[in-house]
Amino acid sequence: MKRTANILKKEFKNSGAEFTFSDYVDVSEYAKEAVSVLYGNGIVNGTGNGSFLPKANATRAEASVIIYRCMEEL
Repeated sequence: MKRTANILKKEFKNSGAEFTFSDYVDVSEYAKEAVSVLYGNGIVNGTGNGSFLPKANATRAEASVIIYRCMEEL
């Protein structure tokens, strides 16, 4: 979504936020900035129990919510 925003010459309201997911160390280095920006804009929130599950596949519902929230921000 970050690349799409760049192509559309749009920016997310927040450049990123610090987050403390219990499994933060499992987030790949290349994805940490994008996760931070999406989290800072309320687009992703983790699982509700303090974890993010970066190695798990997103369900269709989760992917739909992410796309919808990103389009709202743009």
